[in-house]
Amino acid sequence: MSATTRVNSPHECYPEPLVVVSFGPGDPGNPINLSKKKKLFVAGTVCLAMLNSNLSSSLPGGALPAVAEYFQVTDPVAYVLPSTLFLIGYIVGPLVLAPLSEHFGRKPILVCSFTVYLTFTIGCAFAPTFSALVAFRLFAGIGSATPISVIGGVYADIFSDQKTRGQATAAYTVVLGPTVFGFVAIAGWRWCFYVSAIIATVSMVPLALIPETYGPSLLVARARNLRCSSPTCRAATAPLESGNRSLYSILLVAISRPLRMLFCEPIVAFSSIYVSFVFACLFFFFSAYPVIFHGVYGMSHSVAGLAFIPMALGVACSMGIFICYDRLFQNAIEQGCEWARQEGLRRLPLACMGGPLLSVSIFWLGWTASPNIHWSVSMLSGLPFALGMMMIFVAFFNYLTDTYDVYSASALAAASCCRSLWAAFLPMAATPMYRVLGIAWGSSLVGLFSLCLIPVPFVFIRSSERLRKHSGFRHELNGKGEGCPGPVPQQSHQRPGMCH
Repeated sequence: MSATTRVNSPHECYPEPLVVVSFGPGDPGNPINLSKKKKLFVAGTVCLAMLNSNLSSSLPGGALPAVAEYFQVTDPVAYVLPSTLFLIGYIVGPLVLAPLSEHFGRKPILVCSFTVYLTFTIGCAFAPTFSALVAFRLFAGIGSATPISVIGGVYADIFSDQKTRGQATAAYTVVLGPTVFGFVAIAGWRWCFYVSAIIATVSMVPLALIPETYGPSLLVARARNLRCSSPTCRAATAPLESGNRSLYSILLVAISRPLRMLFCEPIVAFSSIYVSFVFACLFFFFSAYPVIFHGVYGMSHSVAGLAFIPMALGVACSMGIFICYDRLFQNAIEQGCEWARQEGLRRLPLACMGGPLLSVSIFWLGWTASPNIHWSVSMLSGLPFALGMMMIFVAFFNYLTDTYDVYSASALAAASCCRSLWAAFLPMAATPMYRVLGIAWGSSLVGLFSLCLIPVPFVFIRSSERLRKHSGFRHELNGKGEGCPGPVPQQSHQRPGMCH
């Protein structure tokens, strides 16, 4: 049964009520109805873009010593600037670009931003001075930040099944860079950027070929085609076109949305704080590992990069845990278990397990880093750290995606900005803190803060329904089928799937 609402015509010559186009059941134009092969192609491509972003963000963990030696950088603050400025770019990129994907579509934002990333990565490879390298890293960070926040939105566009969406979200890692680039740097630090640019170039090809997945922007294109090509459908419009809003107002709403979610949505705020701390710990480790394995154990910088291998193993083990938990949850649903009906229990128990693992690993690293204890003992702390980190990341990213649906790009952008801000500056404190407090007590300070955050997912599970009920963005989603920003249209002749 069609709903009747009236919207303003975008053409003055057609003042009559407009027909609002939408996706009908089984509509082949709806991204949810893409074939399995196309969904796999889209998911794999954006995952590849995400991998580029993660590799480049963790690149300094292996290349910074060689960069500092080449440019004769001795100041500990300047030493981490290539990493810090890249992460500041991570703050700017999602805040501006990711919300725009909720109006102009995912593909144009992804392709344009990834082109910026590729261009300035090449610039880093040929940087003549340390200042130029730092500046290029800033713009490369801005360009590479979009996949981090858009990937959840893309998965929400094409996967209606939360189980499949959750598994897809888990299929990327963030800890391969230091190990890979630590050895690539032996051939020269520029080769780290050459390799990164080569990978990005290869990734650009499938990224340019993926279809648009954002439903509301596809409906805009459909409405425009109908108005221009069919005399009987000139009164067609799409939900995103309602309201006759100016480009300025569109940009203002889109760009301000992540900030409004960060400060007005408790789910986004506390998820961002926890994820930010974990992400900052990862980059803290990037700064701490050279101090421990080069300074305490006397390893070369390239060999010290092997210390990240247990992290990679932890990531691999986490994938098995995600699959097992999904099966457990699915079986519980099929058996009609009461606990499986609670929305928070679909994702958050993983974070409940990951928090203690993260805390244990930080204390483990700090109190075993001694010449009297074999280096392998300290190195193995990376295994529970990676397990805990991935459980927390995947749990909260999926929870935000499930909660905010088509607005998930803005929710993830808020989390990305917050975590990049933490990760940009906490590593600066690693070397001075270890110098003043020592490795054991410096790590313990970080570990104590991690203990304070362990209750967050437990509180979310207990208060999940109440938090969702009082969420302004959840009310907006429930009130608008297309989830488009802006005022709700008031009377429309809506015909699902009316024209193809």
